[in-house]
Amino acid sequence: ALPISKAAGSAAQLADKQLALLRSEMDKKIEEARQKGFEEASEEAEKRRKSDESRFEGELARRRALEENLRKEKQMTEAGGGAAELRRLQKSNEEQREKIARLEVELEKANKMWQVKFGVLQRTLHVVKNE
Repeated sequence: ALPISKAAGSAAQLADKQLALLRSEMDKKIEEARQKGFEEASEEAEKRRKSDESRFEGELARRRALEENLRKEKQMTEAGGGAAELRRLQKSNEEQREKIARLEVELEKANKMWQVKFGVLQRTLHVVKNE
């Protein structure tokens, strides 16, 4: 009876070791998958931020052009230029200012949203690391 119980005990120990090894490998793969997901989400957030930043830079360039138009308007009025052209440029100027204001608000909302998302991702990563 003694040799059978030794064999059974040895088999149980071997099974326990294999189970521990499989659990360790599984935990490692889960952590790698979580890390990869976090990195992909971070990259996506950075791409969106750069896209928003690029759009904002475009609007700033338009604003500079608008200011140049304003400068030209002033020169035209000082030189007695066409009143109709002046009104057209002033209307265009005002429309562009309104559009810039809307886009600045939109950009600010987008930046806040991505900051929140990134914060959630960071907290999730910390929780995963602490497990």
